[in-house]
Amino acid sequence: MDLKQVLANAGSADPSLRTPAEAQLTEASNNHYPQFTLALCQELANESSAETSRMLAGLYMKNLLTGQDEEIVQQKTEKWNNCDIGVKTQIRALTLQALQSGVKSVSHTAAQVIASIGAIDVPTQQWPDLLPNLFVFVSSNEVNTMTKVHTLEALGYMCSAMDPTEVEKPIVDQLLNTIVDGMRADRPIEMKLSAITAMVNSLDFTTNNFEVQAERDAIVNAVCATAQCPDVNVRVKAFECLATIATYYYNKLPPYITNFFQITVNAIKTDAQEVGQQAFEFWSSICDTEMDMVNEIREDGQLADGVVYYSIIEQAASSLVPIILETLSKQDEDADGDSWNIAKAGAACLEAVAQTIGDNVVGLVLPFVTTNINSNEWRIKEAAIMAFGMILDGPSSDKLMPIVTGALPVLVKCLGDQSTHVKDSGAWVIGRICEYHSSAITPAIFPDMVQGLSLALDDPAASVSAQACFAVHNLAQACEDESE
Repeated sequence: MDLKQVLANAGSADPSLRTPAEAQLTEASNNHYPQFTLALCQELANESSAETSRMLAGLYMKNLLTGQDEEIVQQKTEKWNNCDIGVKTQIRALTLQALQSGVKSVSHTAAQVIASIGAIDVPTQQWPDLLPNLFVFVSSNEVNTMTKVHTLEALGYMCSAMDPTEVEKPIVDQLLNTIVDGMRADRPIEMKLSAITAMVNSLDFTTNNFEVQAERDAIVNAVCATAQCPDVNVRVKAFECLATIATYYYNKLPPYITNFFQITVNAIKTDAQEVGQQAFEFWSSICDTEMDMVNEIREDGQLADGVVYYSIIEQAASSLVPIILETLSKQDEDADGDSWNIAKAGAACLEAVAQTIGDNVVGLVLPFVTTNINSNEWRIKEAAIMAFGMILDGPSSDKLMPIVTGALPVLVKCLGDQSTHVKDSGAWVIGRICEYHSSAITPAIFPDMVQGLSLALDDPAASVSAQACFAVHNLAQACEDESE
């Protein structure tokens, strides 16, 4: 068959062309697998072929090796493993050749193909020279930057596809050496971005490396240095990497926590919002881990053998919470309810802190609330309301009950505020009170609260009426629960 034409027809919107072409490709894959896969990779590496044809060949080759269903992937893996060794050797060489193509889209596609083959071959050591070759591509001055970038992409894709339990430490060491080399300070921005992305994907494999202090230090130092990169996208990815480290390696955090605190707080206070938002994820990740530990202690009376609770959030809270509270007044006035910004990231982190340390958060947040909840500046006022709402789930009812009772008249008054944001948040917090602390609603405030919510239901701003509905629903649920 004319492979170029069949591939083009398979991508056509015209079913009269697409359907027979797809049938031809399927027949070739089923009945002539070695010859077909080799032909695809020859087309991918052919510098005289059209860019589109080379890309289509590469993508089809990738799809012959990958899939969403585990059973199908296993079948494709077996088919590749049973393919003639000589053919596979040629295919591997062709993909490395295509990776070095001067055509960006072709090199990028080759990276995906290499990752798909490598995910099968590397754990079983069927392609032993792949990782050394990729290291040379990244480290050599003879290789152009585009090839280096796509080489690092290949490593990242490969890590996403491989099972960490099947990859031995010497292989992981080779992966890490190449990735860290790509994160060096003197590397171009596009290399650093691909490298830090690959690092995020590789962290699931680095358990043994994190057990060795020198190796752990090298990884942490490389990530922290990358978090200072001039490019905002690289910094965002670096803080995502730190959050992933916090999730996977909580037990290794204590020696680094002071440094982590400094760089995350600096990002939250002074960097672009998207970087600060990701820096908050670092602390939220620790909260998630410590919340699970606290719950395990409550339920079982102790943690599993070898698990240590370092109370990182409790120790950091007195310094961290004021930073969080500062961000709550950085709202995006025109943002819709689904958008994410630094104020929302801070609020989410505050909620996680409250759920982690419980009663101890109240004294850190309440002064901010009482000082600012009557402010004439809507941003400050809404920040105070939001802060209060975010600590309603976590502290005990005994701790919050008198505080909530005293706050309700102020919150009800907020339902008639001139600011839509204040009304929105006020209704939301009342809804949270109805959900978590309904016994704090006294007969004296009940009529005013119902009247305020009734007016909020008719508010011209959809966000306010929606939050009022949330509050009314929770109030009705609380009344029903009490009657039972």
